[in-house]
Amino acid sequence: MSLIYILCAPAVYEAAGRAGEYAPDSLALEGFIHASPAHQLTRVANKYYQANECLCVLTIDENKVSVPIQWEAIPNGDLYPHLYGPLNMDAVVRVQEVQRAVNGTYTIHVDEP
Repeated sequence: MSLIYILCAPAVYEAAGRAGEYAPDSLALEGFIHASPAHQLTRVANKYYQANECLCVLTIDENKVSVPIQWEAIPNGDLYPHLYGPLNMDAVVRVQEVQRAVNGTYTIHVDEP
């Protein structure tokens, strides 16, 4: 199983579960959904999600995703998976909630399903 990860607020995850798909604003604005490899989750959480006290880490089986996934380089050369369409929620194989530490930062370690 090849895994990628998406971070989102718990309320966003709950709404996606009800809708059956995850289609954040970035999909309409940029044409894709940002995802991450496991080793980049802490960096991404601390850079983009500091306003959130809690995050959901969605573990996604790439083989179950119904839209194209492209691994693309960002300016520093790191590769990130981008989903070119809404994420079908049946591709989510695990959800973990993580809290910010007292010092205001996240440290994310994912549990494999």
